[in-house]
Amino acid sequence: MISAKTRQIFALALLVVATLTLAFAVRGRRGREVQSMPPERFWTNKADSGDVAAQCVAIRKIGAFTRPEQRSRGLPVLVKKLNHGHVAARIAAAEMLGRYRDPRAVDPLIRAIQDENPQVATNVIGALGEIGDPRALQPLKALLVPRGRGFAAARAIARLNTPQAEDVLIEALTTTRDPWIIRGALRGLARCGTDKAVKALQAFLDTPCQGLDPELLAALFPDGTLVPGGGQEPTPRVFREPCRRVMAVIKARLKQKGGASDDAKG
Repeated sequence: MISAKTRQIFALALLVVATLTLAFAVRGRRGREVQSMPPERFWTNKADSGDVAAQCVAIRKIGAFTRPEQRSRGLPVLVKKLNHGHVAARIAAAEMLGRYRDPRAVDPLIRAIQDENPQVATNVIGALGEIGDPRALQPLKALLVPRGRGFAAARAIARLNTPQAEDVLIEALTTTRDPWIIRGALRGLARCGTDKAVKALQAFLDTPCQGLDPELLAALFPDGTLVPGGGQEPTPRVFREPCRRVMAVIKARLKQKGGASDDAKG
């Protein structure tokens, strides 16, 4: 005859087996649901995960969406993470918004341009440049200040789809004495490549680099290494690589004009 204790053990074993069977059945059902779930829904849900690493993976997956309906679902998620996410999530969200190049992201990016984290702010500036919306001109122009994010801002301004961007870069090139802003303006104007930009670049190369911030130069070049410039004063080494680009643009433009003149004569 089976004792009461044995019956209790047997009942407990049956309960454990039933619980495990139910758990595996629910897990299998959820797995099938995940497999049948559209990727945009899966990754947008995953972006709200409590794990920061999982959030960043989801954000980058959302940034890889290509179809319009996918991006329409992903855009609000990226904006949400840009405004309220962890630092790593904000960094990734800003970069992915630049990849979307969606004008609807301009206003949220402008509001995030003063983010306390430097990498987030830099990615936001880059994203505004990638989108190219003229609304970003004034907020980016406000960043063209010494010891700020002027280099990134100048490069982003050059990508904006407005003729006023060129005027802002020329003004920065002729008025500021911050080497990093000048470097960004050089690159930006070289990217523009218009007659007006080339004229400003030629004028810069013919002008001595006077009045540059000595403290910043000392921090950038503790050994005092300088390279010859276009005028009587030496040009800091920080300008060497941009000046090579500038000269290449000028030569290409002069060659293009020369070819046009030859065609006209012919």
